Amino acid sequence: PFLIMPGTLESKLNRTKKDESEKDALTPGEYRAMLAMLQRDPSVKGLQNYALFRFGVVSGFRAHELSKLTWAGISDVDNVYHITISGKGSKIATILVEDREAVAACQRAFRARFNRIPKPEEYVFHGLQTGRIGKARGMTPSGIGVRVKDIATAARTAGAMRQTLVFTPHTMRHSCATLLLGWGVDIKSVKDHLRHSDIATTMIYLHTQ
Repeated sequence: PFLIMPGTLESKLNRTKKDESEKDALTPGEYRAMLAMLQRDPSVKGLQNYALFRFGVVSGFRAHELSKLTWAGISDVDNVYHITISGKGSKIATILVEDREAVAACQRAFRARFNRIPKPEEYVFHGLQTGRIGKARGMTPSGIGVRVKDIATAARTAGAMRQTLVFTPHTMRHSCATLLLGWGVDIKSVKDHLRHSDIATTMIYLHTQ
């Protein structure tokens, strides 16, 4: 649903809005353009950036949730990934991710970084540095923020994203909601996917309809 959008609806979503929440989310066109831009970098960092961006938007996870995600939390059930994390307030939650490429990208990035398959207890997202005893360190929330900032800078330079969009890890979460609602997913399902405690929080994205 993140890559296919009727032309009329995409045109509607691309219109300039005065609502601040719209400014804090990617349009479908920007999402596709950024994926295409990131795919052109075959380096280890490039593969990591593509995986972080695609999975971040598809999952709608917060930065601290992305940093804590381990491979043990990803299960393939009936061709749909079940992703289990410790979320806000240390609540354990599971969401469904049908975009198999998002997880495949994470797998490719891990293999490129370590030249092996991951162990269940290992983190999904890693930086390029190695710890004192030679073990790879998972990315911290602040490290994820730096990567996302770098991705945004490259996207603006390449013309894949508007210059005025303030892009942070939370923008990926906002984009997840906006894209799902634009595709026609009902607001209750979007609320459950983002794990909002109150549907009023999810309602702010209805301006895209």
